[in-house]
Amino acid sequence: MKYIFLNAFKAFFCLVLIFTAFSAKAMDFPKDGEEFRRTAANSPIFLKFSKSIKVNNYGLSLSREGFNIYLYDEKPERRQCIGYITFTLDESRKVIEFTWVKVNPNAEKMGYATEALRTAMGVLKKRKPEFFPWATHYFLSVGNSVGPAMKRVAEKNGFQVSKRFWHPETMTDYEKLILE
Repeated sequence: MKYIFLNAFKAFFCLVLIFTAFSAKAMDFPKDGEEFRRTAANSPIFLKFSKSIKVNNYGLSLSREGFNIYLYDEKPERRQCIGYITFTLDESRKVIEFTWVKVNPNAEKMGYATEALRTAMGVLKKRKPEFFPWATHYFLSVGNSVGPAMKRVAEKNGFQVSKRFWHPETMTDYEKLILE
C-alpha cells in the first residue's frame, strides 16, 4: 500500500512540475523588451515587445500588450520609437486581434506601419504552435475616422474585409487566415 501511495505521489508531483513549467513558459511569451526585425528583408524598422503600452486614441486611455515600433539604425543610440502595435489573444473567437496600429504623424506614408504589421504577424505566427495553436485568423478593426491609409496597410498585408462585422457602424473589420 505504501508503494502505491508513493508512486501516486510521484506521478502527481511530476504533473504539477510539468504544468508549472508550461504555465511559466506561456506567461513568458514574448519577453518584455525582446526585439524582432525582419533582417532578410533588410527592414527599416524593428519591434520591441512591451507588456504595457499606453494607448490614447478615441478618447480612451488604457494599457495593452504589444510592440513598440522603432526605426532601425546600426547605432542603437540613434534608434527612435515611432509608434506601436497592440494585440489581444481571443481563444473563443480563435483570433489574434491587432487592436491598435499607430505610427507618429512624422513617420506616416513611409511604409513603416505596413512593415511593422508584417513583422508582428511573423513573430506571432512563428510562436503560434507553442503558445496559441487554437488561433486560425488575424483580425484587425480599422476605425472609419482613420481614413484610407490604415485600410491600405491591412490590404497590403493580405487582410480582407471580414464577413463577421463586429462594429459596422464605426469600424471596417479585416481578417486574414493564419497559414501554417
